[in-house]
Amino acid sequence: MQEMTMNPRTRKLTYIAMVLTCLFSLGQAALAEGNNHSVKATLVDVCTGGPTCTGRVTQGGILNGTSVTVFSPGLAPTLDPNTVSFSFDWTVTTVQGQLRVRFVNLFNVVTGVTTAMGTIDPNNSTGRFAGATGVLFMNGKVISNSPFAVKLDVTGEINLNKDRRDSNEDGQ
Repeated sequence: MQEMTMNPRTRKLTYIAMVLTCLFSLGQAALAEGNNHSVKATLVDVCTGGPTCTGRVTQGGILNGTSVTVFSPGLAPTLDPNTVSFSFDWTVTTVQGQLRVRFVNLFNVVTGVTTAMGTIDPNNSTGRFAGATGVLFMNGKVISNSPFAVKLDVTGEINLNKDRRDSNEDGQ
């Protein structure tokens, strides 16, 4: 078996190419992470009447702020007679702008358990969230009937649109 040796020039070029490849890969990973944000937050939504509830998002990093939930008219039955489905629009207002999300929800009227999946509205979100895309999930349970209140875990991913975010540095 013949041993292969590199001349010093080839070894140096190979080393430089490996270093540049590693740096480029790390840079790409940092850029990707900068635009994608995993969400993990807590929301307590309180409904005092009508189709609107208000809440506070905590433990959510970029989502910490106040929220408004506006329910669409009508409930749809499901195969489970104790569970209904409906949709709602959720707006969270933070110091960095407003994130708007459209949710479809399942709610069990006996157990008070609720789960929802929502898609981010890139056209109506503002500030840092303008142009954002992604999916959020809400899961929780009724914690009070008077006033009606639900505690929810909010999870998912927000993909911030870098181009739109850079052009909106004033937060508008």
